[in-house]
Amino acid sequence: MIQTKEETGTISTKVALTCDKCHKSYNYSEHWDEIQEFHHIRFTSGYGSVFGDMEKVECDICQHCLFEFIKDYMRTLTVYPGEITCQKISPRRPTQPAEAIK
Repeated sequence: MIQTKEETGTISTKVALTCDKCHKSYNYSEHWDEIQEFHHIRFTSGYGSVFGDMEKVECDICQHCLFEFIKDYMRTLTVYPGEITCQKISPRRPTQPAEAIK
């Protein structure tokens, strides 16, 4: 959730982001490194969707919670000049990538 502060009538300024899963808040002026890694999910569901018909769905997730959600399914894509490498991340040791997938 994006938290704003109204200033001088009609201007609002973003002051913090709160993760919708863990509810931890990050202040824009102090936690810029965490703020830039937030993921904002926004979409409108379709007909017959599990989210409801034509519902607007929103979610703001910190990088730590997103990692917990997707760690068993994610891949990384590393691009070097002339070379693209796709790697599956091991869920047991997230900082140690598995063998490259070709």
